[in-house]
Amino acid sequence: MAGFIDYLSGNVPGGIFLYLLVNLVVFFILLFMLRVNELFSRKHFFRWLILSVVLLTVVYLVIWFKNPPPQIYKRYSVAIFQSNTKANWLGKYFTSLISEDVRPFKDKREFFVPAEWFYRITPGDSVENPHFLARFYAGIPVRRVLGGKINRTGSGFSAELYLKVYPSQKIVKTAHRDFRWSRLGDFRTWVGETFGEFFPFQTAEAEPAIVPPDSLLAIAKTYFFARKYQKCDSLLQRISKASPANPEVDKWVQYVGIKLAGAARLQAPKENPYSRKVPDWKRRLQRCRDRLLEYARQDHRTLRLNLIIAESYIWEENYEAAEVFLKQAYLENPFHVDVLLNFSFLHPSRFQEFGFRNAGAIYRRILEIFPLDEEILIKWSQYILVNNPAYTAPPEFAKKYLVRYLDLNPYSSRIWAMLGEIYSQQRRREQAERAFFKADSLDPDNGLIQYGALLGLRTIWIRIFTWERFIKRKGITRRLYRNSATG
Repeated sequence: MAGFIDYLSGNVPGGIFLYLLVNLVVFFILLFMLRVNELFSRKHFFRWLILSVVLLTVVYLVIWFKNPPPQIYKRYSVAIFQSNTKANWLGKYFTSLISEDVRPFKDKREFFVPAEWFYRITPGDSVENPHFLARFYAGIPVRRVLGGKINRTGSGFSAELYLKVYPSQKIVKTAHRDFRWSRLGDFRTWVGETFGEFFPFQTAEAEPAIVPPDSLLAIAKTYFFARKYQKCDSLLQRISKASPANPEVDKWVQYVGIKLAGAARLQAPKENPYSRKVPDWKRRLQRCRDRLLEYARQDHRTLRLNLIIAESYIWEENYEAAEVFLKQAYLENPFHVDVLLNFSFLHPSRFQEFGFRNAGAIYRRILEIFPLDEEILIKWSQYILVNNPAYTAPPEFAKKYLVRYLDLNPYSSRIWAMLGEIYSQQRRREQAERAFFKADSLDPDNGLIQYGALLGLRTIWIRIFTWERFIKRKGITRRLYRNSATG
């Protein structure tokens, strides 16, 4: 019942209850006029009542469809696991292999959610647990999931796949077949033919090349998706030395090279515009981008290739060149959250033609597509707090997204801290204190969370002893000193 009420309420301020309340008020006003005014007949009463209800319903539906609830989106995803082992690299390989054949979107409300996005959830290894994933699928919700297990055999592998519908978790299709490693193309064809009736596969003009399974490359990609770029780079360098002529490995080397160059850009001192010396980060960035541009000219262009090239131009603040590649990626998949995020770095006049008024609107769109993107949820909440007074509707709306995230994943200290910050801005002492305590208990050595708790609770002017009690209870002063002393 609660889920049905949430669906009817959508993201309309006040929801279905406010709509019913306004209709009830209008009814009593018209009834009062009928009783006290002889010129206001029953005919007038029903005419104005019907007109008012229709008008209020139209307004409500316009707001509802402008910001539809998450239940209206029809997401689909792929999640394959390797059985009989804790190392799931083979499952990740087949997840990626099947995902390459899946259509990125069907229409404006039905789109694909890649498995790599789930690495953005805290803790990062949640994606390794099928039970956690099932909870996320049901809560987001992801309507259809093509899942299953891969069993390694002597000369090949056995695939046990199924199509499951969420949130009911009903299995609508199962299939099993054995394959040889040399016939991976047969596996890809079999999956499309078996589940094509229920799952949106795209038809390729030519059979795409299949990269053979490589455990190290699969692990390196996992590091990349989890944003552990240093580990990813170290592992890719080992793979590259063993397979120097492998273009797939080379592309991933350039991808992570641009990510690390961007991270170095943030740590580098301000560049002297009159100096002829090129910083180390820029040399690496340009070297990696030139290599990727060669692949683009050789018709190896993919969405990720366009996206990373655009990101390299953004780091150099060459937004005009970045826009060219971002538009190509956006036209290929307007539901890809990284494409939308990179749009937010451009001037507002550049992304307004795609219907985004400002960066906050882009963050909001990303959360509509994938509400578990923790970094974006924090960015958007901070953007809301900076641009809106705490007592207005937007912070309440941001709080709704934060609470929804914590309902699905209560283990994120940063989201608890962000929720505490909103409560503190609203002068809600007990809720802020509880949220900050929870954040600190999940990550007791995080000085940023402790400092944010001090600032947040200090802003609550009523019962000032709250923040003093927080210090005494958690020993934050000692820990802040220890954390700052150790760097």
